[in-house]
Amino acid sequence: MSIRNAEIAAMFEEIAELLELQQANAFRVRAYRNAARTLAAWPEEMADWGAQGRDFDDLPGVGKDLAGKIAEILARGSCDQLDRLRASFPRGITDHSRSLTVAHGLDARRLGAQIDAIDRLNEKLKDIVLLKGIEVDILPDGRLDLPDAVLARLDLVVGAVHSSLDLSRERQTARILHAMDRPNFSILAHPNGRLFGTRGPCALDMERIIRHARERGCFLELNSQPDRLDLFDLQCRQARDTGVAIAISSDAHHGTDLRWLALGVDQARRGWLEAGDVLNTLPLRQLRKRLAATMSPPRG
Repeated sequence: MSIRNAEIAAMFEEIAELLELQQANAFRVRAYRNAARTLAAWPEEMADWGAQGRDFDDLPGVGKDLAGKIAEILARGSCDQLDRLRASFPRGITDHSRSLTVAHGLDARRLGAQIDAIDRLNEKLKDIVLLKGIEVDILPDGRLDLPDAVLARLDLVVGAVHSSLDLSRERQTARILHAMDRPNFSILAHPNGRLFGTRGPCALDMERIIRHARERGCFLELNSQPDRLDLFDLQCRQARDTGVAIAISSDAHHGTDLRWLALGVDQARRGWLEAGDVLNTLPLRQLRKRLAATMSPPRG
């Protein structure tokens, strides 16, 4: 079956997004986005256009380079540029734990089954590595809501506060510091807890939390959801100056939410972050090493 214009446009849009995450030249990013719009709106299918011997660079805003990529996509269903970009951004999987019932969170048994399933997938996959993770609830006393025995089997543990958001500044801060000191704790998610138009940030001693993250060797999330954008820009800079790396997260609940990563990158730039300050930019081997340092060795 021939590749349709909409599919080529989606690949060009994905290339643009991945180049943007790499902080590539803005004109190069724009060229792919403009070509994607042209292809999405063009009335004739490129497969038919090529079969007629017509040149793809006759399309408005499509030069020789992009024309060659259209031909490559039509020939084999992808292009080297997209394959290379995808390979440079290792994906991960994290789910919610049991306390967040609205997200159908996992208990220890179901998490263990998911870990086994991902291990089996990783044995079969050649071009991708699935990182095993979960977003656990930080309980009001600072405990995590899943046992260390199952958490130790993961590649990363993301801790988050979803309840008791009205604790005093001292108690909320102590709660998070205690959670960070658990044996398996990689990333503090949406640290301020704000939701635009719904609630403001929690009362926290963020300077103390950032210092403790440095001492513990864990990381802070920059949540890219448009109703969060949490960390704030000045906190990003403070984390950078303290030596705490930032994990930019889409907080995606659907595939389409991955596009919010671009907002997180913009927020990181406002916070004076560069690629070296961001956990996501690391090659897979370095990333796994940094994450492993936040986790206790699995038993048995």
